[in-house]
Amino acid sequence: MSTDKPLITASELLQMGDDGCRYDLLRGELIQMPLLTRKQSRIVVNFLHALNGFVVENQLGEVYGPEVGYLLETKPDTVLAPDISFVDREHLADIANVDGYIPLAPNLIVEVNDSPYNFHRIDERIQVWLDTGTKAAIVLQPPKFSAWVFRPRPRMLSYTQWLSSDESRFFPANDCAALQICSSEHSLQLPDIVPGWTVPLKLIFD
Repeated sequence: MSTDKPLITASELLQMGDDGCRYDLLRGELIQMPLLTRKQSRIVVNFLHALNGFVVENQLGEVYGPEVGYLLETKPDTVLAPDISFVDREHLADIANVDGYIPLAPNLIVEVNDSPYNFHRIDERIQVWLDTGTKAAIVLQPPKFSAWVFRPRPRMLSYTQWLSSDESRFFPANDCAALQICSSEHSLQLPDIVPGWTVPLKLIFD
């Protein structure tokens, strides 16, 4: 992070208003993020539709799109806005009267990445999400029709679970564990976060 520029606070970011750009605030540093492409936007809509319908029907919590920011760290401040996020019902009461960025980590976040040049930035964001309490962070990669599910190390899959999926790859990345779903024939499930929900990846990437 550059030391030449003054650090920006979450309040100052909120007061900037909408200038048509997307920004992250990473430990006081303002970072402009690329707008979603048409392909990325379609994938976000497909995932939102699949997840939100199930969450609403079963009263599990709330699902948000890319406009919602989360205040994850303070002094210096970190505010991130994922493409998709889910907050379970248990935590909704904590944010019912919040006016501004949501001051907690969501249970689940999803990012769409179709460029290998963005992965370093996404990896940094994933690390912040998991360090501040997010249970799972999914990176959807359209060029490979794949999904990477990152979790904190304590939730690492056992070696037996890893062997049970011939087409999966499992490896540590920084302080996270990652499961790659390599084929669009797989279905995505998160039983500890969204119990009973499942979606074929091919529906997400259509």
